[in-house]
Amino acid sequence: MQQRVIVILLGAIGAILALVVGVIAFVGLSADQPAQTASSAMPPPEEDGMSLPSPSALPEQVRSIDYDPILDANYWMAEFPYQTESFLADRSVEPKKDYLEFYPFLNTIFAGSRFAEGYYSPMPHDYAVHNVKSTPRLTDEHPAACFACKTPDYVVMEAQDPAGTWSRGFHEVSDQMTNAITCYDCHRNEPGRGLGGDGIDGGFTGSIRSHFSIWYEETRGATASCAQCHVEYYFNEQTWQVALPPGPTDPEIILGYYNALGLVDHVNPNTGTEQLKVQHPEYQHFAGSVHQREGMTCVDCHMVRSTPDGEGGFLTDHTITSPSQSREIRDTACAPCHGGGDEAILQLIRDTQESSRSRTLALGERLADFQIAFAAAQDAGQLSEGHIEVLRGMEREVVWYFDWVFSENGNGVHNYEGNHRWMQRAEEVLNQAESLLNE
Repeated sequence: MQQRVIVILLGAIGAILALVVGVIAFVGLSADQPAQTASSAMPPPEEDGMSLPSPSALPEQVRSIDYDPILDANYWMAEFPYQTESFLADRSVEPKKDYLEFYPFLNTIFAGSRFAEGYYSPMPHDYAVHNVKSTPRLTDEHPAACFACKTPDYVVMEAQDPAGTWSRGFHEVSDQMTNAITCYDCHRNEPGRGLGGDGIDGGFTGSIRSHFSIWYEETRGATASCAQCHVEYYFNEQTWQVALPPGPTDPEIILGYYNALGLVDHVNPNTGTEQLKVQHPEYQHFAGSVHQREGMTCVDCHMVRSTPDGEGGFLTDHTITSPSQSREIRDTACAPCHGGGDEAILQLIRDTQESSRSRTLALGERLADFQIAFAAAQDAGQLSEGHIEVLRGMEREVVWYFDWVFSENGNGVHNYEGNHRWMQRAEEVLNQAESLLNE
């Protein structure tokens, strides 16, 4: 996890939040200091039918939950043999990819970030605890909350003593974090029924991780069980609790919210730009997509449901995978809508991911080149303070939208239209920035 720094000026928060619904303008710039163009400023959220809640409407991001002992998956073998055996089954794992080596432009884009110290491809849930303990990104300054989505041990610790847990450091609690992602994370100790409801869609209807359930309590259980962690988040500086941007899932609204807070993850030492680092917003990508509108959940596409349960339904295979890796998932989840046969569905997945990936990588290359040129122009004294200020604002926005797509692991499959819309936004702002830099 990346440390989040929140600067909140309480006495002026009403004025700050007004930035979210207004067009940002630089006032008092001289003739050689250009005002920010309307297209690079954030439009009022109301134009899209969305608005941020007032500070008084923001709930405490703490949800009181009972805690339970964490029962190992083997505990459920007798009662749920199919699910447990599939969950514990050995599976092939692709070698971890070093993104900084594989995509060298990331070293420029994320300069000054802990992600420039280590950035790797995702690994299965079994590796969550090991990976977070071994990553070079985390230091003694990082909070215990970096374990929030890596192990149920943190969930229990937080439930027992929320404020006390948040105030502790990462390495202070590290030895107590031993369980990898297990049954508890999606069902607590009530598999088969779900938590907080009848569990008709196989998960739970109330998240065990309070940071998610605060804003998305109505999310269907078979999505909430994944979305509680596969989501964009930040840390509250006062408590070090994991927090989510309130309500809206659109990156433009979230960027406006972070801008209003004055949120800064790191400063790029080359350009001087205060940057944000997106986490892994799979839920925000899925929300509003055609797949969600059609009533699908995360489980539909990532867990096979084809073995009859003898009661007119189906058992859920707990080997988490993806449509590209499972003919059964393609047959049950993809074919009813896409049709055309299995090879056509596989080709659609390949084309969708390649279209998104190639456009994203091209954008990353351009963004890094811009940052290098921007830094050189500053070093050469070629830019006025006004130009620098505007260009930094543009760079921050382009990095945000690039990262919103790059750090999400679906490569366009979760929300193809959204992916290309967000990349287009980044390309438009980058075009403006390049033109302004070259004036």
